[in-house]
Amino acid sequence: MNQPGRSLCATSWHARLLRAAFTPTLQPLALHALTIIPPSLAVGTEAVQEWEGVMAEEHVTLLKQGKQGVEAWNAWRRECPETRPDLGRADLRHMDLIGADLSGANLCQADLRGADLGYASLIEAQLCGADLRRANLRGARLNGADLRRANLGEADLSYADLSGADLRRADLSGADLRETELGTADMT
Repeated sequence: MNQPGRSLCATSWHARLLRAAFTPTLQPLALHALTIIPPSLAVGTEAVQEWEGVMAEEHVTLLKQGKQGVEAWNAWRRECPETRPDLGRADLRHMDLIGADLSGANLCQADLRGADLGYASLIEAQLCGADLRRANLRGARLNGADLRRANLGEADLSYADLSGADLRRADLSGADLRETELGTADMT
C-alpha cells in the first residue's frame, strides 16, 4: 500500500507516474497509483468519488496506527499543508490522536466518541454533527472550527482554545470547560 498523502501533493508525481507506466518493472506500481488519481485529472464523477473513498480509507488506516500513525500523518501534513483531508463520517472511536494535525480536515458526522485528541490541532476543522462524547480535547486548538450540532457531552475541553469556533446548537452538557479559551466563539 502506498503512503497516504505522498501522491496527493507532489506536483511532479504525475510525470513520474507517466514514465513509470512505460517502464515494465514499475508498471504494477504505476497501475496502483492510477487508482488514486487526483480529481483534477480524473474523468467523470464516479472516478472522483472512487478516488475520494480510497483516500479517506487510507487516511483512517494511517491514523489507526496509533502514535506512529499520528507521527506519519503529521509529517505528511507538514509536506502537504494545502491538502484538506476528508474524514467525514469516519469511525475514529477511542483512537489515540494525541497531537494530530487535523487542521482544516472534514470531520463532519465523524464518530470520535472517547477519542484522545489532547493537544491536537483542529484549527478551522469541519466538525459539524460530529460525535465527540467523552473525547479528550484537553489543550486542543479548535480556533475557527465548525462545531455546529456537534455532541461534546462530557468531553474534556480544559485548556482548549475555541476562539472563533462555531458552537451553535452544539451539546456541551457535562463538558469540562476549565481554563477553556472561548474568545469570540459563537454559542448562540
